[in-house]
Amino acid sequence: MPESDGVPKLVIWTDPDRAAACVATVNQLGGVLKTAAVGGPRSSAVEHLARDLGAPLLDDLRKLLNDHPTPWLLYAASQALSPADAQAIHDQGTTIVALEPVAADLDEWARLVAQVPSLAAGVVPLPAFLLSPSVQAAAEPLSVLGDLQSIAALFQARPGDASLLALLLDVWMTVLALGDLPESIDASLTGPYRQIPRDMRALTGHLHAHARLGDGRSAVIQVTDHAAALRRSLHVLGSTGQFEATDESYTLLNAAGQPVDAPGPAAAPAPQPLGALYPGLIAAQWRRLVDHIPAPDEWAARERLAGAIACSQATALSCRTGQPESPRRLLEMHLRA
Repeated sequence: MPESDGVPKLVIWTDPDRAAACVATVNQLGGVLKTAAVGGPRSSAVEHLARDLGAPLLDDLRKLLNDHPTPWLLYAASQALSPADAQAIHDQGTTIVALEPVAADLDEWARLVAQVPSLAAGVVPLPAFLLSPSVQAAAEPLSVLGDLQSIAALFQARPGDASLLALLLDVWMTVLALGDLPESIDASLTGPYRQIPRDMRALTGHLHAHARLGDGRSAVIQVTDHAAALRRSLHVLGSTGQFEATDESYTLLNAAGQPVDAPGPAAAPAPQPLGALYPGLIAAQWRRLVDHIPAPDEWAARERLAGAIACSQATALSCRTGQPESPRRLLEMHLRA
């Protein structure tokens, strides 16, 4: 979309609880994008957000898009995106930068892709671990690892950084980039519950899961939205090597423990206030997308996101039932009906 002043625009759709995260993210963007308008349920927090950014406020998403067509929508709402809203976003050619999932489960996802089959290609969940500088810089680690045997992922954020559901979806997107859909997932959740809620957006606490990936392979994940500090890390063991990565660095070793690939020397990042760390990750990845939006494989994007939603749903279901659950069975039930 052309911009009269040369600076691309964004619009924001948010809940009151995520308004502070939105303004922090926009501030971290540093003028790379300008806010054209703000939308969300009427509340003092969303009104303050609009005032802080000097942007008009609307409480209807389709009107927001029609009145302020922009290439970017910052989506930070904890409600499901409606099929009609998804169609309006698609018709505008707008890319969704999703701080919160546009669909919490496969029922919601099926309704969206029934309306807009190519929706997944226009949804970019941020901050995605697969888009972190360390993972992007690693030179084809899978070619060194040989047969993948074990994956361990730790994704932890402080309260207010991200919902447990957003973190869970990101960790499964990461695992699925390395292997096939798990055969089963066995999970538990420590949180402030007498009974674990069915609404996946209401999940909070410390979640652990073990996934059987087939052929004797496995993955272990730990995800929390109540950590004292932000940290995301990935450890992958293969028959001929080992790969470890965080948001800041990575190490690739061969079977003898010798470095095969590691990042070169880089200047230390400037210190940031603790509350700016997560918005800083989002803004850094978003700036790279503004410079270059890769042409997505729409079918692959749809399959990958559907698989991550299925894994997240199976994880939550296992937390409630205390039994291993199959994401493939959930996919068959919800998407092939």
